[in-house]
Amino acid sequence: METTRKINCICSKCGEKEEIELPQIITEENRRETEDLSLFKWKCPKCGHILKLLYPCMYVNEKKKILIWYINDLKDTEQLERELPERFQQSTILFMKRFCHTLEEFGEKVRVLEGGLEDRTIELLKIMTFARMHISDETIERIYFYRRNEMNNCEFTIFTREGPSGITLPFSMYEEINELVEREMPVLQDRFYCIDLDWAGEQIMQRKSEE
Repeated sequence: METTRKINCICSKCGEKEEIELPQIITEENRRETEDLSLFKWKCPKCGHILKLLYPCMYVNEKKKILIWYINDLKDTEQLERELPERFQQSTILFMKRFCHTLEEFGEKVRVLEGGLEDRTIELLKIMTFARMHISDETIERIYFYRRNEMNNCEFTIFTREGPSGITLPFSMYEEINELVEREMPVLQDRFYCIDLDWAGEQIMQRKSEE
């Protein structure tokens, strides 16, 4: 994987073409644009139409030992390790490694890990919140971590058929779940893991089967 790649963008509205250079290896210098996904939007210079750019890339923060790979096709973790750029083969051995299958999850994962939060705790908190809210509102489709606000509480974005809305949960809920994660789950290092709602659902089902 090269540091950058060049692609030809063609506006789906007016047909205007433009060659642009995209970062394939993203660093903390572009953290904010990655978190809000503005890095993956191309604005047509002629008509202003915006296109969403989907391409494999990775986010790396070498100081915090974070590596997050966005890849929209299914690959096993050993294959991901083999496809790491040579410069990262040895230097990221003790990194926290994650991979995501959607761009929205990729931006969310950067927000979570750069914010110093445990992503397993966040996913468990999300699935519990989703299940509770779905009882009274079956139109809920997705939930994403947004940020920790000035009151140190966790804000989430909820997507329903009517559109997006928000919910704020006290940080104490995160802390309670995180204590369980730290006590009963091993530290995940040295390979790539996909920590998402599916993972959280599997953990809850396994826990119920053990009771």
